[in-house]
Amino acid sequence: MTLRPLTLLICAVPGLLAANVQAETHAAHEHGVAELNLAQVESDILLEINSPAHNVFGFEHPPHSETEKDMVKQRLQQIKTKPLVTFNPEAKCQQQSALIDNPFHAKHEHEHEHEKSDHTHKDVHIEYTFRCQNPQALSSLDLQNLFQHWPQLETVRAQWLLSDQQSGGTLSRKQPSISFK
Repeated sequence: MTLRPLTLLICAVPGLLAANVQAETHAAHEHGVAELNLAQVESDILLEINSPAHNVFGFEHPPHSETEKDMVKQRLQQIKTKPLVTFNPEAKCQQQSALIDNPFHAKHEHEHEHEKSDHTHKDVHIEYTFRCQNPQALSSLDLQNLFQHWPQLETVRAQWLLSDQQSGGTLSRKQPSISFK
């Protein structure tokens, strides 16, 4: 198991969500559920989302048909260019970058037979960076666009580390936003 940089940052802060942070961040592959980690560093927001590929694409096998291939390209492009998460307008946060691990891109030339199977679990890892012109006004996070664009997603387990607080919560289709205050 490899820990991502944001996960390391959150785990390194004493007392953040007790010892459950690493356990929850690396929970079992669960369809319908994603994990979100957020950390504020001055005026920058680092945000990562980890999700089974099923939540994003509706399948975890390599895309077979042209329709599936086109949908994967479209969703990956959408993740890069369209805000799937938004902050309250007063904070004036703008997306600076988006990095995505494509779960269908071969990482090793010499895959084992069991890794080529259509039954392997595939995950999507996204890292966003936002810059806020008014970071002290940061008070909420809204995932309505994420739920709208990922129809298989039902729940997001979130944890955050802001300049003045650390906490966590659960977001859902019925409750897509969370207040930091």
